[in-house]
Amino acid sequence: MFFKKINFYNNLFCFLSTLVFLFFLYEYSILNVNDFKTKFYLIFTFILILFFLTVSLLANDIKKKIFTLYLSIFFSLYLIETFLNFYGKYDELNQIVDKYKLYEDRINTYNSLKEKLSKNVYFYIQNLASKKNLQKYPLSGIKNTHTIHCKENGYYSTYDSDRYGFNNPDEIWDISSHDVLLIGDSFVHGACVFREFTFAGNFRKISRQNKSIVNLGWSGSGPLQEYATLKEYFKRFNSKNVIWFFFENDFINLKDEIENNILIRYLEKNFDQDYFTKIENYEDMLKDIHKSELEKIHDYLRENKLFYSIKQNSFLTFFLFKKTQNLIFNFVKYKMHKEPKIENNIYNNFNLILKTSVSLTKKNGGNFYFVFLPSIKRYKNNYNIDEDYLRLKSIIKKQNINFIDVNEEIQKLVKDPVSLYSMKKNSHYSPKGYKIISDLVYKKIFNKNE
Repeated sequence: MFFKKINFYNNLFCFLSTLVFLFFLYEYSILNVNDFKTKFYLIFTFILILFFLTVSLLANDIKKKIFTLYLSIFFSLYLIETFLNFYGKYDELNQIVDKYKLYEDRINTYNSLKEKLSKNVYFYIQNLASKKNLQKYPLSGIKNTHTIHCKENGYYSTYDSDRYGFNNPDEIWDISSHDVLLIGDSFVHGACVFREFTFAGNFRKISRQNKSIVNLGWSGSGPLQEYATLKEYFKRFNSKNVIWFFFENDFINLKDEIENNILIRYLEKNFDQDYFTKIENYEDMLKDIHKSELEKIHDYLRENKLFYSIKQNSFLTFFLFKKTQNLIFNFVKYKMHKEPKIENNIYNNFNLILKTSVSLTKKNGGNFYFVFLPSIKRYKNNYNIDEDYLRLKSIIKKQNINFIDVNEEIQKLVKDPVSLYSMKKNSHYSPKGYKIISDLVYKKIFNKNE
C-alpha cells in the first residue's frame, strides 16, 4: 500500500526542491545575495529537481528501490541530526554568523545609543579601497561623533572620534608634534575594545601620560592606505617615533588598494589630498555612506524576517536537519577554500611603500619601527612559517628596519597564544591580549630610555 504512493512522494520531493530552488534564486537574482552558501544550494537543489524528474520516468520496480534508498538516507540524516543536537561541535571548521541576528543587534545598539546620548551616533566606516573611480578618498571616519565599532568580547566597543575622525582624545591635536604615532588596521584602530584597552590606550597608561600618542589606525586599511595617512599626517604634524603594525591579511588588502584610482596616486611624489586641512570636505560623503549602510541593514531585516523566524523554530530546524546541513556545507566550504596567492607585484609594491614610509619618517626626524601581528589561524592551524611571512621578513631585513616579531616574542611569553584573542576564537584581541602585546612592544622600543 505504501509503495503505491511512491509517485506521490517523488512528486512531493520534486515540488519541495523546486520551492527551495526558487527561494535561493530569488535571493541570488533579486536580493543580490551571491555568497558561497546561496550558490551551493542553488546548484544542489537544481540537481535534486533533475534527479526527481528522472526518477518519475523510471519503471516501478526501480522506483521502489530508489524510494527504499530515500528512506535509508533520511533515517541516517535524522540520526546524525539527533547526535549533533546533543554533541555537535561542528563550528570548528567555520564560524557561522547569523547575519540577521548580527544586523538586528547592531540596529538595536545604534537606536539605544541615539536615545541615551545627546550627541550624534554613527557606525564606523569601513575603508573604501575596493570602490573604484572615487573623486576623493576618506582616510578616517566621521569627526566629533560617538562611533560604534565592533562586537567580539560580548559588547559593542564605542568611542568619541576626534576632530579628524580617528580614535583619539581630541586634545591630542592641540599640539603639532607627538612622541609616538601608531599606524595600522583594525588592531591599531582598537577593534572591539574600549579606547583605554587599545594599543594607544595602553601606551598612555604605561608612559603615565608622559608621552603624546596618536592613533591613526583604521579598520580594513592596508599598507597603501596607511602610507597615505602617514603622508597626510607629516604634511601638517610631526612625530618622534612611528610604529607601523602589520597584520597577516595586509598583503590581501594591498591588492585592492593598488587598483584604487586615488590611493595609487599617493606613490606620486607630489600627490596628497591635504586631508587634515580639508577634513570638512569629507563629512557629507561619509554621512551618505553611513545612511546607505543603514538602509541596507533595514532592507535585509525586513526582507528576511519570515525566513529568520522559521530558522528559529527548533522543531523546523530539526525537521529540516539544519545542523546536518551546516556540517556538510561547512565541510565542503572548508575543503574548497584556498588562501589567495600573493603575486610578486604585491610584494614589490609593498617593498616600495615601506621604503618610502621609512624615508618620509626619517626625513621628518623620526624613528621607524615595524611590528608583525600574527593571525589566530597561525596557532589554531599549527603553522609557524609560510611564504608570505618569510617574504615579509626578507623585505624588512634588506631595508634594515627596526623589527618586532610578535609571533616569535609572544610564544616565549604565553603558553597558549590563542588565549590572547577575544573568546579564544575571534579575529581580534581581548583586552588582556592588547595589554600583553602593548607591554611587549613598548618595552622593546622605549625600555632602554626609561
